[in-house]
Amino acid sequence: ESRRRYAGLLAHLPGMAYRCPADRFQTMDFVSDGCRDLTGYAPEDLVGGATASFNDLICPEYRDKLAKQWRNALAQRLKAEAEYEIRTRSGETKWVWEQGEGVYDENGRLVAVEGFIADVTDRKRAGAERERLTAAIEQSGDAVLITDAAGIILYVNEAFAKITGFPREEAIGQNPNILKSGRQDPEFYRQMWARLGSGKPWEGRFVNRRKDGSLYTEMATISPVRDAGGRIVNYVAVGRDVSQQLLDQAEKEHLQSQLLQAQKMESI
Repeated sequence: ESRRRYAGLLAHLPGMAYRCPADRFQTMDFVSDGCRDLTGYAPEDLVGGATASFNDLICPEYRDKLAKQWRNALAQRLKAEAEYEIRTRSGETKWVWEQGEGVYDENGRLVAVEGFIADVTDRKRAGAERERLTAAIEQSGDAVLITDAAGIILYVNEAFAKITGFPREEAIGQNPNILKSGRQDPEFYRQMWARLGSGKPWEGRFVNRRKDGSLYTEMATISPVRDAGGRIVNYVAVGRDVSQQLLDQAEKEHLQSQLLQAQKMESI
């Protein structure tokens, strides 16, 4: 009756609880009903390895490492925790998180291993996506800067450090006004913040000052980021140094102006 009540309670948890006898560590003698969603197998399929052993569901590249990790944890009477991939009954691959520990009798003898296994596939995929996004941002030639709602810098990429001369560790915790050159008047910033405060992105040109005091022109886009409640929690700025382009354009315009003047003189 105690086991029935325990199984009924565990059936409502989003994951799979298990128990293995000490002498057959990888053969489960109890599995909660959550194994159906997690693995595609019913409890009676996994208990005693009737249809499949859970160890067989673990992708081969993780098995030896996990076995060693568990042996070491049990030898030291510690909890073991790991993330790895399994292949379900349908052939789908899932990431799972497992935590377990040994059960000991009054003489300190290991009698069983109990634990819990949960599906963390969505979290792992989201983490992988964040890593890809971070790698793309880090490799970008444009400066990327993220602040909190108060305008305090939380993140800058490598391009920001190269363009501005401010190392990442020096920029984080500062306000972006460390780049102010004084070339824009207060009205410029008032209009910019009025637009950002309304939740709309802003695009424009800054004349900024690098750490060494030299000036550069930046084309920037700043976008507010809202939370689920609609409150602005971050600002993301992406900027490109266009100083050389402007110089090239000015030189081109100067040459065209000289050419027109020369043509006028020839026509006289």
